[in-house]
Amino acid sequence: MKRYYYKFVIENGQKNFKYIDNGLTDEELSLSQKLDNIILTAERLMRMHRIMVNSFLKLKQVNFQKLRRAGDTDQINELVINFISNAKLFIDYLDRRWAPKYISKFNKKWKTQCSAFYDRNESYRLCYHLRNFVQHSGALPIKQVIETPGSDRSKVNTILVLNNRCL
Repeated sequence: MKRYYYKFVIENGQKNFKYIDNGLTDEELSLSQKLDNIILTAERLMRMHRIMVNSFLKLKQVNFQKLRRAGDTDQINELVINFISNAKLFIDYLDRRWAPKYISKFNKKWKTQCSAFYDRNESYRLCYHLRNFVQHSGALPIKQVIETPGSDRSKVNTILVLNNRCL
C-alpha cells in the first residue's frame, strides 16, 4: 500500500498542506514517530483516567439500602475493590511511567507534591491502605453496611464498616 505524505506549511500567513512526493526525511519520520508515541501515551492516560472515574461513579451511584436489605455486601466489596484498584493503577502509571518520561525535569517536585497530597488527604490514605490490605491479605474490605437516619428525613447516612483486619 502506497503512503501519501503531506506537511503543514505556513507561507505568507497562509496555512496549507503540501504533498511530499519523495517521502519523508529521516528527521521527519523520527519526529512523526515521537508525536505518535506522545499521542498514544496521552490516549492511554485518558483511558485509564476514564476507567478510574467510571469505577468511582458506579460506587457512588449504588443503592446501598437495597443491597443491605438483600444482605449483599459482596457487590459493595466488588465496587470498592474495583475503584481502589483502578485508582492505584492510574496513580502508579502517572508516578512510574508518565512523570519520569514526560516531566523528568520536574520529577522531584512531582514526588514532593504527591507526598504532600498523601499527607493532607485522609480519604486518599484510606483508599491507599484499603487497596494494600485487599491486595496483600486477600480479605474483603467491607464487613457490614449500617444505615442511620440523615438530618433530612428523606436522606439516609450509609456507613461502611471495615473488616477488623483492615485496622
